[in-house]
Parts: sequence; C-alpha cells; structure tokens
Amino acid sequence: MVNKTVTQEESGQYFRSKTKKKQTCSAVPGDCVRNTVSSKGRSDCATKCINNTEEVRKALGGRRCLAYNFSYKDRAHDNSWENPREDNSAFCEVSSRAYWSGQWHGSGIGSKRRYTARIKDDRPNRPTPEDKRKGCYAEVYEERNQEHWNHTASEGKDYDFEDWNKNRSKSVSVKGCVGNAAVSFWDEGGNRAFLTSDGDLNHLGLNAAENKIAKVKFHEIKKHDPETELREDITIFGLTDSNNFDNPDSGVIIDKSRRDKIPLSKKLDDTILKGDPCPGGEMYWKDANTVRCIYKKADFDSKATELDTITSNEDRDPRKYMYEKLVDTYCEDTDNFYKVIGKDNKKCSQRGEAKEQAYKYCSEDIERMGNDKKTCNLDVLGQANFDDLGTMYCEKHPEDNFCNCYNTLTPDLCDNNPDAAGCKESLDQIE
Repeated sequence: MVNKTVTQEESGQYFRSKTKKKQTCSAVPGDCVRNTVSSKGRSDCATKCINNTEEVRKALGGRRCLAYNFSYKDRAHDNSWENPREDNSAFCEVSSRAYWSGQWHGSGIGSKRRYTARIKDDRPNRPTPEDKRKGCYAEVYEERNQEHWNHTASEGKDYDFEDWNKNRSKSVSVKGCVGNAAVSFWDEGGNRAFLTSDGDLNHLGLNAAENKIAKVKFHEIKKHDPETELREDITIFGLTDSNNFDNPDSGVIIDKSRRDKIPLSKKLDDTILKGDPCPGGEMYWKDANTVRCIYKKADFDSKATELDTITSNEDRDPRKYMYEKLVDTYCEDTDNFYKVIGKDNKKCSQRGEAKEQAYKYCSEDIERMGNDKKTCNLDVLGQANFDDLGTMYCEKHPEDNFCNCYNTLTPDLCDNNPDAAGCKESLDQIE
C-alpha cells in the first residue's frame, strides 16, 4: 500500500478498466455491505472510496470500501457513456466487496445509469492525520505495520470506538507516553486487555488481540513528593507474552481491582508468584512489566513491617529489593533512627550500617551529644565515632560535665580555662 491520500485527479489510475464480466456482491463469498454517501461527482465518489474516508467507513459499518457505483444522467440526446453529464443529483454507492460491470444499466434519454469500477490491488494506505498526534497518544490501525489508520486517542480522554470502527485492529502505536502514562487496549466485553508504553506493536495477532479492540484507556503515572513520600519503580513479570489478551484476568489486573492476581515473578519451581506489587501503598502501571509504588513517609513504619513480613519467605520476590531500597531512603533521615521498619520490631538503628547512621545523626547537630544520650553514646556510636564527636562537642561546651575527662586530659586547657568542667577538681587533686 502507498501511504498517501489520493486526489481526485489521481483517482482514475486506482481502478481497473471496465470489463464485460458481470459480478455482483451476491456472487462473492462472505459478507457484503453497500450504502450511499454524498457525492459531488464521479471523481469525488472515487476519491472517497479509494481513501476509505470516515464517511465511507461509517456507511459500510466499518468495512473497507473496495468498489463504488456512480449513477449519473446521460447527456441530452446522447446515449454514449463516454461523455456523461455529472451533477449533484447523482449518488455514490460504495461497497465492501469488489464487484463491477462495464455495462450500462437502464436506457432512455435522461435516465439514471450506473458505471461500476473495481479498485486496483495497489490501493493507497490511509495515513494518520498529523494534527491528531499531540503529547501522549495511541493510534489503532486496521492493518499490520501501522497501515490504514483507524483512530488516534490522546492522553486525558479514554476512547470508546463506535460500532462502525470498533474491532478493526491489527496493529497499534503508542508515542510520547513514557513517564506520563501507560496505555491499555480493551476488547468489547471489557474483560480482556493488554498494556503497553511507547512503541509499535506491528502484529496484534501475536497476542490474540487482533480485531478485538473496542476501547483505549490511559493510566496516569504519578510523580511523588520527595518531602512526604517514598517511591520505587520495580520490574515484575506482569503482562508479558501470553499474559496479554490470552490472560482471562488481564482486565482486573490492569484496572487494579484485583491486585492480588498480578504476576510478580517466576519462582524456582517455575510457578508464577502473584500478589500486590505495592502492599499498603499506591500502585501505578508504567508499562506491562514495570510498576511504580508510592508510600507516605508519615506511616511508612507500619507499611514497612507489612512489606517485610510478606516478602521474607518468598523466592525471587521483586518486592524484597523494593523493601530494601525504600528502607535505605527512609532510614537516611536521622529523625527515623528509632522508627520500626520491619518485623520483629526491627528499627533503623539496628540495620548493618547503624553506627554510620548514628554518626550522621549526631554530627548533623552536635548538641545531640549532650542532650540525646539514647543515640549519641559509646555503645551505639562505637569508640572511634564517640571520641570524634565528643571532641567536637567539648570544644564547643567545655563547661558541660560530660567533658570532665576531655578537659583534664587536654594539655593546657585547664590552665587557660580553670572554670571548665572537671578542672577545679583536677587542680585540687594535683595540689
């Protein structure tokens, strides 16, 4: 097919010459639809049929126009078909089957007669209207490899195909949606669907979706607020391969009404682990194999415990990796040092890097060495960290009794500052 729109001047070359072999719709196996559309002349009628315009497709119930009849009045006192007089009183009959006859039908001056022609095999491809391609959009085509455009749907508005153009789908294209939305394509019953992000699916028959699309939906990918929320994108088994239209649960999986049915991974015994990808959190599809999970920081301690409990006994559970990443981010905030982040009352302070976390917490505000003995102590920090931070604190607060030992062991400090904590007692002992 040629990806172009044929002009009226070019229309003649897309039809075979007339023939005396008579063939009608009823003689051709399969369904046949004929209907009339408005016309301003035979070339106008031919152009509409060749380009398979929306008007023609609607008249044919979504079928492609394969042939047309144009009825016109004879030239006055001339029965020759070579010089027909075309006017708006004639009509254009389009057909979904290729049928033709090179013979005149009817007789007499002024009577209406028909001329029928058959479209050539190299009929052009109906291109996509460029003005419909905006932002994140999805296109459905009647043929494979993005040929013969059917409809373009744009983000923010789900699209239900009308009866005349639904279920004419052999390929789709999704563009401009990465990071913004995922797109799902649904069958007429609304039970089966497949999900994709940017890219072309050239042959829908590969996932049993061919000629089944009746609706297009857009699924928002939420941006998180790093001040109040935690976010992690994880790869899951999801809706790959045979899990597209072939999966009877695909509809409830994509609309998230049954998050417990979502395939997460293939286990060591080749069974599929299914479950909620984001237990206790918000879930957003990014594409068929990626989801975004968002958790509120305000109650993450309880959600983290739930997540740790669910994933602790599962093989190859992608939520384990997510849990570790989320906890890493959560525990970086030293205000959460004693918050519970797992089963068995596990806290941020008990993680492997607890000393480093405690050092960060105590050094961010050195005053904590004096007023937060629960965290900023020798047992939690370790000797090296405790000595380092203690020195920093006592250089700033020599009067604090916490600094007795530091003051008396620091050369010349008590001589220069006899009022520093521990100095008087130390001098009295020396005397």
